Amino acid sequence: MTHPPHKLLTEDEAAEYLDDCGYPMQPSTLRNYRSSNRGPHYVRAGRSPRYRVADLHKWLTELPGHENTLGELEHKLGIAPT
Repeated sequence: MTHPPHKLLTEDEAAEYLDDCGYPMQPSTLRNYRSSNRGPHYVRAGRSPRYRVADLHKWLTELPGHENTLGELEHKLGIAPT
């Protein structure tokens, strides 16, 4: 699944996107992360949380012990560098 870096994803889409990046994630985990101020940055669209693709990439590359760099993720997902 490819998306422009600034596309806003729903919670379900973000979880699926992270799974596609090799980091399995359930939407419920994203909810838990939000309630404890952890996890990827998100914005609100009304009452609904939304995740920018670029913010998901940034969060993945900052995880301790995570081997993927931003360039490797972009290559794996077939998207142009940001």
